[in-house]
Amino acid sequence: MLGLRSNEKMDAVLFDIDGTLVDSIAAVVRAISDTWHTYAGRSHPDAVIRGMIGRPLHWQFRTLEGFAPDDATVKAMISTFIRRMEVHRHLEHEFGPAVQALRELSEHHVPTALVTSKSRPELEDFLPHFSGRDYAQVCVTATDVAHPKPAPDCVELACAQLGVRPERAVLIGDSIYDLGSARAAGSMAVAVGYGAGDPEALRRENPDAFFSTPEDLLTWVRHELLPQPCPAKS
Repeated sequence: MLGLRSNEKMDAVLFDIDGTLVDSIAAVVRAISDTWHTYAGRSHPDAVIRGMIGRPLHWQFRTLEGFAPDDATVKAMISTFIRRMEVHRHLEHEFGPAVQALRELSEHHVPTALVTSKSRPELEDFLPHFSGRDYAQVCVTATDVAHPKPAPDCVELACAQLGVRPERAVLIGDSIYDLGSARAAGSMAVAVGYGAGDPEALRRENPDAFFSTPEDLLTWVRHELLPQPCPAKS
């Protein structure tokens, strides 16, 4: 666990989804691989696909060497991916302590948002399965902005919708793209090492805080981001 850049409370907390709140990596890798096989007849190794997680699907589907889908094909591929996610949904599990952190922030009236590289259709397919859906005031997807992660647009939009300045917000994510987006917006960048991102690669980005487990993240949220009770007067 690494310490924060300061002890001041943030005005809003933004969460990535895949690899941060939800252990969806196995399902995502399988669904992407299935989709590539359907349209390109081949795929990348699982390790390569994992390294792409954190970028929007339309970007991922255009990266397969020798395969250049047009916009209509990419749209069809995203629809296929969503259907394949339903097939592999049994591989998806929530990181309980991380979702609990989101819940406790919401219950203490700390503004919260989901900031994801999912498209809006992907998010709409995901939310009914997510127990933390009611604890986020705002949801921003890759298709809601001109430039998704690692650009600052999604963080800036979430903050605008929450009514806070980006420099008074923290983004928690498991990829270097999350960290890049937070930094570009001037927000605090917090990394979790239990998702798709390589922990050492995340550490090399010098995040403001780094947590190896969902339990560590929850502990930090409780001690650093939630309002603390006033000490009893003697």
